[in-house]
Amino acid sequence: MHGLWVYGSKAVAAVIGPILLLAAAACSTGGAPVSDRSAARNGDAWVTREVAVSVQTPDPGWEIAIEEIHVVGDELWVLSKLNRDPEIMAPQVISEAEDRVEVEAPDYPVRHYVSGKTWQWEPDGPGAEVVFIEDRGEIEGELEKAIRIFERAQGTGS
Repeated sequence: MHGLWVYGSKAVAAVIGPILLLAAAACSTGGAPVSDRSAARNGDAWVTREVAVSVQTPDPGWEIAIEEIHVVGDELWVLSKLNRDPEIMAPQVISEAEDRVEVEAPDYPVRHYVSGKTWQWEPDGPGAEVVFIEDRGEIEGELEKAIRIFERAQGTGS
């Protein structure tokens, strides 16, 4: 009678095991239930992989942080934000801002969306492959159908 408790003459099914598994999975994935991630798998293997973003900036005072990663169809969409502390004095020299995170994800191609760019020229080195957006509202419709697999905790930077 594995999985059953006998109480008096009545048998009560022990459903605690599956509930605990779901709760543990939700905690270990930053709140994203494993069932949602499984729906995105489509039979593809998930591996621990590094996701990195790099962008040319007008000076070394700029920082970039990966904020979210989503599975959208057969792609990983990485949402990053550029920031610059206006109090920092920095020489006007083309520089590079970069960030990287490790996530469990399918081996899909990566599409980068970066907000926070304030300069008018387009990068021709690092960051030439990113899509610059004003804010996530530009892609919100697609994100509503996506599976979020990473979200940076508030207050943590690159």
